[in-house]
This record gives sequence, C-alpha cells and structure tokens, in this order.
Amino acid sequence: GNKTAYRKADVKITPENDLLNNKPSQKSRFGVNFSPGVTSTNTASSFNYSGGINADYDLSRSFRLSTGLQVEHQNVISESSDNPAWIPSGQAQAELVDLDLPLNLTWKFLIRKSTCYYLSGGISSVIYLSEKYTSTSYTQKMVQTVEMQDGVSNVTYQLENVKTTEQITEAP
Repeated sequence: GNKTAYRKADVKITPENDLLNNKPSQKSRFGVNFSPGVTSTNTASSFNYSGGINADYDLSRSFRLSTGLQVEHQNVISESSDNPAWIPSGQAQAELVDLDLPLNLTWKFLIRKSTCYYLSGGISSVIYLSEKYTSTSYTQKMVQTVEMQDGVSNVTYQLENVKTTEQITEAP
C-alpha cells in the first residue's frame, strides 16, 4: 500500500555543457531549392521565381558557412498615373534574370536539444544575365481631317492618343 515514488532530478542545461554534448551530425549538407514569389507595386503585380543549389559547411559546433548559386527571374510592372484622365496611363516594365552567389556565416550561440539560437549574416554578389526594360507612354496629337462636301472642303480637328514604346536591352 505504501509505494515509493521515483523522481529523476531535472538536469540543468547550460550553454557550456550543451555545446560539449551536442556534436554536429555531419560536416556538410547540399540541397536544391525553388521558390516562387510575387512582386507587387501600387499599380500591378507579377509572378517571379528563383531556384538553385546550396551548400552548408560546419566549421565547428558553433559556426557554419553557407553558400550556393541561385538563378532568379523577376518581372516588375509599374503604371504611371501622372497623365490626365483622358490620356491612358503609361507603363514601365523590367524583366530581369540574375545569378546570385551568397556567402553567409552563422554563429550558433545557444544550442539545446530542441532549440538553437543563432545569428547569421553575409554578403551576396549579383550578376545580371539579362535586363530588358520596356516603357510605354501616351501623348496627344492634333490631327486635321479634310472632307469634301458639295465641292466645299470641311476641315475638322480632333485629338488622338499616340502610343510610344521604347525597349532597352542591357548587356550582361
């Protein structure tokens, strides 16, 4: 009728004893990633995507170096609203393809069995492989129309919207 309860004392985990007992499981990891995205401006939005390979190297229990190679495709569209209401809005579009080479260093300052606190930072080099810019604008032009009625010429004038499109392609 009288049972003795067994209770294990809680082990206090400190950063020192947790780091010593928590060895990294592997020195390096490799992966492939793909990420869709949306670029949004105040007038339009567009679908973007990126993908690439990445690698993580454990330098020690507390430090990790991460790098990779990422290809990104971005399409940004913006419409101008500077024109009066009777002239259509202009539009600027940029289509970009770039190659990104990130280099990040992560410092794990507190590692526990189920939680890890860390700081990470780095640099990134971006090379644009393709840059295409298209801008469309509208202006108004006075157009003269001459009609002949019963041998008399009748001249009328009207405003027409003239669309101008300019494309610029930059070298890589």
